[in-house]
Amino acid sequence: MTQNPYAHVEESGLDGGYDQLPMTPERTSILAIASLAFSILAIPACCIVVGVVPGLIGAFLGILALVMISKSNGRLGGRGLAITGVIIGLLFSAFSTFVLLGFNYGGRMFGQYGEVAAAAEQGDIQGVRSMLSRSANGALTDERIGEWSQEINLVWGSVVQYPKGLLDLGTGWMELGPQMNAMNTVQMSVYPPPDTVAPLPIIFDNGTAMLIVVMDQNEVMASNWPTLKNVGLAEPDGTLIWLIDPAQGP
Repeated sequence: MTQNPYAHVEESGLDGGYDQLPMTPERTSILAIASLAFSILAIPACCIVVGVVPGLIGAFLGILALVMISKSNGRLGGRGLAITGVIIGLLFSAFSTFVLLGFNYGGRMFGQYGEVAAAAEQGDIQGVRSMLSRSANGALTDERIGEWSQEINLVWGSVVQYPKGLLDLGTGWMELGPQMNAMNTVQMSVYPPPDTVAPLPIIFDNGTAMLIVVMDQNEVMASNWPTLKNVGLAEPDGTLIWLIDPAQGP
């Protein structure tokens, strides 16, 4: 009788092939860990308006980790980490986007004060007066608006552009240089608190100049932003060309 050469294999229970091989130990997906790390980084980053970047990276890595985990046949773990990373990443990316849009809107609305210089240059007396408070209008003559425009033009030339958003403001502030020193003088001695004083960069033919706007918090324009009590444009050495002489104005 012929002996079955494979009988010992069948008896040993190994004829099932790979079914009886030991399973590879599960390990946590590196992508899942990275997803959660980036998404957590988005939490404090959203406070400085850049949380959208790590948030989106975290969400992308989390989705990629989930795909790889589902295809690993149990060799990869970390599904919970990946899901958490996706949720946190998307949540704080959305929040950062909302904050960024809000800041950009604020920058655009603040930039509208640059229209006062453009209107003066164009001889638009009513355009200038529409941005001033009642007290400023009472202290100002039409002739002075024309003189102020001429004084600015002699130093800086014509208005090229005023800020249209947050990026324009940031870029302009960095270009102001020594002119920013005039802000300290104005805030300490000319228009101290509670007056609200802010620098607005405006691009002229001859460079970027600082328009100091003094806001009147008791009155608003059609845009619901404060009217202006006074405005002054800084010369390259920091000397200010005021529309209304602070010693005589409101």
